[in-house]
Parts: sequence; C-alpha cells; structure tokens
Amino acid sequence: MTLLILTAGTLVMAQNDPQQILHNLAEKSKGSIDGFKKNTGENTFSYHSFRNDVTEGLITRCSDGKTGIEWDTDVVPQTFAEPQAYFLWIASVNLTKDQGIFDVFVNGIKRFEIPASTKKEWEITSPDGGKLSFIPVLTDDQEGAHGYMSLTAPASWLQKGVSQKIGITGRANKNNVWIIVFQASDAVSYLQNASKFDVRLKLVAEEKNGSLECRVSCPLYLAGNDLSVTFSDKTKKISLKQGATEAESTFKLPVTAKNNPFKLSDLNGELIITSSFGEVTTSTKLLNKAVLTNKTTKNGDKIVIEAARSYDPGTVSGMVALSNSILSKGQILLMNSSHQDIAWMDSPEKCVIERDTMLLTPLFKLAGKDKNYRFDIEDALMIREYFQRHPDKKLLLKEMFTDGRLSCGSTFIQPYEEMYSGEALTRQFYFGAKWLKDEFNYNATVYWNEDVPGRTLQMAQIMRKAGTKSMMISRHNRGIFNWFSPDGSFVTVFSPGHYGDAFMSLGKNFNEAARFVSKTSMDWQKFYTAKTPSPVIPILSDWDMSPSKDYSQLIKNWENIHELPDDQGKSVPVNLPRFKVATTPEFFQALMDQKPNLPSVQGERPAVWLYIHGPSHQKALKASREADILLPIAEKFSTINALTDGTFLNYPQSALNIAWEAKIYPDHGWGGKHGDITDAWFLSKYEFAKAEAEKIVDKSLSELASKVKTDDNKGLPIVVFNSINHMRTDKVCTHLNFKKSKANGLVLSDSDGKTVNIQLSSVQYFDDGSIKSTVLQFIAENIPSIGYRTFYVKTSKKDEPKSSPAFENMAENNFYRLTFANGGLSSVFDKELGQELIDSKKFKAGEIFTMHSEGNGAGEFSDIQKPDMKDFDKTGNYN
Repeated sequence: MTLLILTAGTLVMAQNDPQQILHNLAEKSKGSIDGFKKNTGENTFSYHSFRNDVTEGLITRCSDGKTGIEWDTDVVPQTFAEPQAYFLWIASVNLTKDQGIFDVFVNGIKRFEIPASTKKEWEITSPDGGKLSFIPVLTDDQEGAHGYMSLTAPASWLQKGVSQKIGITGRANKNNVWIIVFQASDAVSYLQNASKFDVRLKLVAEEKNGSLECRVSCPLYLAGNDLSVTFSDKTKKISLKQGATEAESTFKLPVTAKNNPFKLSDLNGELIITSSFGEVTTSTKLLNKAVLTNKTTKNGDKIVIEAARSYDPGTVSGMVALSNSILSKGQILLMNSSHQDIAWMDSPEKCVIERDTMLLTPLFKLAGKDKNYRFDIEDALMIREYFQRHPDKKLLLKEMFTDGRLSCGSTFIQPYEEMYSGEALTRQFYFGAKWLKDEFNYNATVYWNEDVPGRTLQMAQIMRKAGTKSMMISRHNRGIFNWFSPDGSFVTVFSPGHYGDAFMSLGKNFNEAARFVSKTSMDWQKFYTAKTPSPVIPILSDWDMSPSKDYSQLIKNWENIHELPDDQGKSVPVNLPRFKVATTPEFFQALMDQKPNLPSVQGERPAVWLYIHGPSHQKALKASREADILLPIAEKFSTINALTDGTFLNYPQSALNIAWEAKIYPDHGWGGKHGDITDAWFLSKYEFAKAEAEKIVDKSLSELASKVKTDDNKGLPIVVFNSINHMRTDKVCTHLNFKKSKANGLVLSDSDGKTVNIQLSSVQYFDDGSIKSTVLQFIAENIPSIGYRTFYVKTSKKDEPKSSPAFENMAENNFYRLTFANGGLSSVFDKELGQELIDSKKFKAGEIFTMHSEGNGAGEFSDIQKPDMKDFDKTGNYN
C-alpha cells in the first residue's frame, strides 16, 4: 500500500506494516459479506479515504444527537447456516481526547457503544457474542484513522435472504467528534485482491567470485511462495523461505546479466522489470490491475532494486475506455490557477505579500522561461496589488496578457453576489475588466468565483452587458452549462466539481494522476457526438494559495503511452487525447468551436454559507446595504448638480471612485486566520463608503437646493428630492431648530398652500414653552422622478392661533401630546394606560377631549368622551 496524498489532509502509513495488516485481515475476511451496499439515511459527506477511488461517505457526529447514519449491507443468503456472519466495510474514526459516544444499531436494535478515543485499533464485544472492531491502514493529519470496520454478528441478529440495516448515531455532546463510513460496496473483493497484488520487495545483487550473488527479501507472510527469475531468455524458479523477520531467497546470476534485460515475477505478474539490470533509474509501469514502481540504486559494488506493486484496477481500464471513446480524437485542455481570498490564509496584508512571493513572482519566472505556459489569475485586485508593489513589471504583465501566457478574471474581487446590490455587482466590472483594459489593453471575458456556493438571479445579465461571456465556478456538480437570466441573456459556465480536485490528484504519482485524468475525462463525453471534430476535455488545476505548477513531465509520460496490457497481459494499442496547457478564455473558445450540446439552467442558487450573513456581521452588512443605496444617489445628484452648473469640473469623480472601490472591496474571505483583523478591515471599508456617500449627497443636495427658487413669504422652505426613477410618495424627516419664543406651533403646507399633516418627535422646549428643536415628519406626496417639490413651514407665536392641532409622538413610554388651538394648553395621553397624564381638575382620568376652534383663536373644550384609539389615524393625528 503506497503513500497517498489526498484532499483535506496527508495520509501516512500505520505504524505496523500495512501489507501485513491487509494480509491478516484478508485471511480473516474470506467468505465475509460486504458491510456496505446502499445508503438509506442522510448526512452524506465527501472526504479522502485510504483508497484513492473512494471519496464519498456518511458522517455522524456527537453534536446534537440527530446526525445519525444508516445503510444496507449486502444480502445475507437465505441458505446461510453459520453460527455468525462477518461483515466488512471501509471507515474512518476521529482520534481525539474529546468525549463522545456512538450508538451502533443492527437491524434497529442497539448492539454496541463506541467511545471516542485516541486508540487506532480496537474491538468491542457484546454479551451474546457480537464483535465490532476497527483496524487502521493509514492515518492523516486531521486526527483521522482510515481503515476497515468489521462486524461479527450472531445468527440470532440476522434476517436471512435480505440486506441487514446498520446504523451509527453520535450522542449529543455539543462537539464534532466523528465517524465516517465510506460508500464502497466492494470492500471485501478489493481487500482480497489488494492482499494478492500489493507487494513490496527488495533485491540486492553483489558481484562475488565471478557471479552476481542475489538476495530477495519481502514481508514474512509471503514465505512459501515461488518467484520466477528471467534473464538472457532463461527462466528459473526460486522459493521464498521464512527468515527471522522477513521472507527471503538467494540465487546467483552470471555477471553477464548486468546491463541486460531482467525480470522477476510472482503468480500475479511482474515485480521487477528492467531493460538494463543495474542501471540507476526509477520507473513506473502500468499493469492491467496494478502499478509497478522500480527504483535502482548502487552502493559500491552492490545493485539495489526496490520494487513496489500496488493493486490498481482502475487506471489501465480507465485509459483503455478513454482510448475507445469519441474523446480520443480530442484535446485535454489543462488550465492552471490559484484560488485566492483577499484574506483567509492570513491577514490581508500578509496575504498580499504571500501572493507576491509565493505565487506571482515565481509564476512570472516560470512563464518567462516557457512561452507556452499558461496561467489564470482570478481577479483584477491580485494584478493591481502586484503592480503596485512592482511598477517596473508593467511591461512584462502587458506582454504576457498580449501573447496569452496570462489571463485574468473580469471582476475586481470574488464577491458574495447576494451581499451586493445590482449596481455594486456592476461596479465589479468597472474596477475589474475596465481597469485591465485601461492599464494593459487586455479584454477580460471570464468571471471567476470558485469558492462561493451562491449565484444571484441576474448576474448573467450583468456579466453579458459588461462583455463577460463565461464563468468559472465550483462547489456545484461537475459540468458545463448555459446559465440564463430572466431577460434571456446567458453565460457559459464551467464547474470542475470542487476546484481542488485536480490539483491534488495531478500532484500524485503518475498512475494516480493518469487514473484521475482518464476517469474525469469521461464526464465530458455526453456533450459531444461522433461527428464532433475535436472534443474538448477541461481540467482545472487550482488550490488555495497554490504556486504555479509545471506539468510537463506528466504530459510527457501521458503522451508516450501508445499501448497498454489487456486482461491477459498482452499489449494492445491505445490512442489517448493529447494535452494542451491553456487559459480559460482559450478553453471556452475551443469548447464553443465544437458546438457542444450544453444544457440550459436559469434562476438563482441561494448561498448556503449562512454564517457569512449571521449576527456577527450585522454592522458590516447594514453599512454595506446603506452604502449600496447612497452611492447611486450621490452619483445622480452630483450629475444633476454638474448639469445645472453647465460643467463637470466640480464633479466628485475621484471621491466617488474611492468610495465605490471601498464598497466592493470585501470579498468572500470573512473570518479565517486572523479573521478579527479581516472582519474589522471589511467593516471599515463599508463604513467608509457609506460616510463618503453621505458627504457627497449632502453637498450636492445643498447646492441643488440653493438653486431652487422659493417664496420666503410662504415660510421656511423645505425642498424634498426624489432619487428614484418613478414618482414617489414617502415619509420625510427633517431636523429643525428655532430661536426662543419663535415657534410655539408649526404648520406645513405645499407650494400651492395646501396644508400637510405633520408629526413631531424628539421635541426640545425653551423655558417659555416654545419649541427649541424638533424632528418634523410628514408624508411627501407625488415627488417627480429624479425631481423635487418644495414645502413650507410656518411658525406661530404664543398668542397666535394655529390652524390645526399637532399630534406629537413622544418616544418615551408611548406618550402622545395633543396641542390645542389656543396654543397654551396641551394634554399628555398614555396610549397603553388609556388615560391622560396631565394634572387637570377639569377632566377626569380615562377621558379624552376634543377641541372646537373659534375663529378668533379662543378655544373651548367640548365632547368629553372615553378614549377610543381608532380615532387616531396612521400618522398619529387625532381625527
């Protein structure tokens, strides 16, 4: 069993010899039943296992006690007559000191309890003879042990002729201690074959007495097996005998065997094969059901050959299937990129430095040497950050954009689309594609947003109008499709599934990379027909903060394969599609040239990462939304102000650009390492954008209002502006201040003299009872589109009549103040208690009064009645 490097962690060998473990388990499991056949529950999960062909599983945690998993085993035969049955499946357990207990059910009856621990190997028994055990094969750096879980079930537990149901549920303990059961329905057969094919062997040859004295050593369990040695067209058998710690055999070869072909085999195929015995080299050979690696070194006069054969039933069969498909005449377009959050791997400032030193500077060195190299940068901010740090590299950047070595996404950053207004999403392309065009004469046509699982309804429409025709995403099903907006516009979208899948797989040894390429290539066959001239097979190599990678050796090895062994070991010719390193614009163009059969989708995908919109970011999201509203208003009224001035010399273009850039700067990287710094930085960007927008709006409206002709005889003018594109009726609030004795009452009218109902709040009074300050609120009706109306406020002094009572909402304790026509008397009424709170001898508690106004200003109270809240209209006025 070889070292596996897989997504989400590094797998390392268990402490004991994994071959010996597999052999012992294979012997024990002969005649056993596959313990997993079909998932019948929930909580599916993608994760690495010790088998590189198995990544889908079921997970249960000790969180809330509700994340149970359940599945069916293979069928127990109706004729089963043994006292117990043995079931085997692939699993992974959390090695942890945290507390947790998992209840295990067989056919609905609880049979075992698994306690969380740091033990890698364990066995649990039940009083009636049941056993549940775990044997590790590999461990990873995520506190996980990967291996086989087995169940010994007494016959009394079983239902013959059907599948058995097994379930595991983590008890509620408010933690994430976990167990994973992988959805591999061939655990038993795979184990049996791996036990036969997986062999590690060492041959040491030393020239002595005119011949080569050879010693072969391998795991002890292989003692008693025969090997065949072939040299100079001669074959002889040798037997492995039991040694102190290993199985071993010795034999002699003539000195003439050096530098000539040599082969050593067992019953399952070659173990050592070389065209020149003794040549220092490392080679990999694809066998029909295995992969063979030989490494030859020399230590003085000694020749040392280390051989490792690993069971691998999928690589050759996958490559043969690809060769026999319509894709064989096509091209594999390999795209290189590196996923970047503004800040997730570290603080924003640190990530800028790392993008420079770990990605871009090495990339430009690699691409400088190889003019055929290609790389995609996800967004314009990354280019701008580098450009600001290295202004001397502008000509190099422009050259690489021009000759196609470098591509860049068309947006400024990679946003949570649903967190932004339509105008803010549009600005992504102003500060992305437009900036790239202005600085480098580069036409960006692909939008990258690999990380976020959320799409807004009309993003395709915005993209298309911005000149972006294609989009790269992930965390969706693997596929290519046309995504439509409601207006009928669409963009072509590519999803590799998860953006890191290919990066991790291509970085392994050749056979694992080849297996990944051949298997995933077949996913694209459905988009083409037999008449398609050159089918396009996309592969995206991409990972978090990953460096640029050189895949030239992988490509060379792939393209040197012209034949492969069939089931009988006979070589058969194959025709594999050739590789081409490409940028995403090249891929989409090559794809569309083939006129593929792409499905169409429409609608939105709500973001499922709810923590981003949670209460912890309430202040930031509130400031963001307010800035989304205020910045377009600032642009509109600044434009109107410039038009009325007849010049744009004073238009606040620079201030607006800075504010918009701050508004659209925060991307999807909230939290992460040093997330407190990142989150505070993003919040400050939103708050700055909002504050700048408010300043620009205030300035432009003040200047516009000063140009409106008003009539001072009608009172204090209030100019109400409408910022939206249709006639509007809405609430208006404005703060007013008065001198002492100036205003004991307020009356509002429109420009035609029609009285408008008002409501006052936050009223402050002078000691003489006159109003010092207040917030005047009213409903402004029918304000024209992108226009204005003027209203007038008149004040009345103490001895002046008022034309109407004013009902004031006093915010504290649901109090209301009703001021009457004589200007001097008022009542405070408590809505909740249903009574007035004025110290009045004339009126009884629980009674409310109405006012009848005489023309001379003298008021008399009449119609004393019980309070009836329906007499108050929605604006707070008393009817």
